[in-house]
Amino acid sequence: MPENSNKPLTTLSTGLELTLDGTVPGLEEHALSVGAFGPALARMRMALQRIASGLQKDADVAYGAKGGRYTVVGSTIDLEIVRVEGNSPLKIAFRIVERTPPGQTLPLFDRLTDVTTDRFLEAVEKESDGIPFNKVVRYFIQKLPPGLGSQAWDATTGKKVRVGVAHPPQQPRDLPHLYETAGTVVGLSFEPWHPEVRIKIGPYVIAFAAPAALVERAVEFRGGQVRILAIRGHKSRLLAIGGPDVSYTNPSIDAEKYIFARWDALLRRLAE
Repeated sequence: MPENSNKPLTTLSTGLELTLDGTVPGLEEHALSVGAFGPALARMRMALQRIASGLQKDADVAYGAKGGRYTVVGSTIDLEIVRVEGNSPLKIAFRIVERTPPGQTLPLFDRLTDVTTDRFLEAVEKESDGIPFNKVVRYFIQKLPPGLGSQAWDATTGKKVRVGVAHPPQQPRDLPHLYETAGTVVGLSFEPWHPEVRIKIGPYVIAFAAPAALVERAVEFRGGQVRILAIRGHKSRLLAIGGPDVSYTNPSIDAEKYIFARWDALLRRLAE
């Protein structure tokens, strides 16, 4: 048995109360619907972990907006529901906790959960007013169920936030565009309903939807460098793949005919 197995966890915690009003199912019956609030609560926990991770990375509150692993500190943050009372308004008492297992390094400062909670509430206030501040908190707000009339947040740190109907910033989507780049083929999927080629471009791995013929062609390049022609946007689609010396900048007449014939419907939609 490990030497420290019987030693208790080192725990930090901060209290946070959320008072909700509205017509969401369950509120008037002193109940919290898992179907209505489950996705948002999962996002809330994720946001708290990302913020804590950002604090460990030089207080970068935008850390993790595009994903990535949590830091050791961030992964120890949890969100607990300790009490539910009232009925529209319904009050939910949370506890934001940080537990350091025996043998692990203590947090960088002794009020990690306080600072994390205050940063979270600051982001809730700004994002609810349509001010871009923290994408991960924005995802939490967007997951809150329709029918909420108001939110009142009260933390034991003294931080208070009042929100009416939230109007988070609209998430702009990149316009689809044609581009050529180089990368490494790191994965393939031959599933009939979702064939794709996964290519590592710089530090990122991007999954490109692709017709079966291109997936088969990518097999010979697996693990090797390739040059691709693709459509990037909300969804990425592979149009052509070849060796590292191939260039699509000036495609041949045959290649142009193939691209416009194969992707005619898609290109027409993009032009609208």
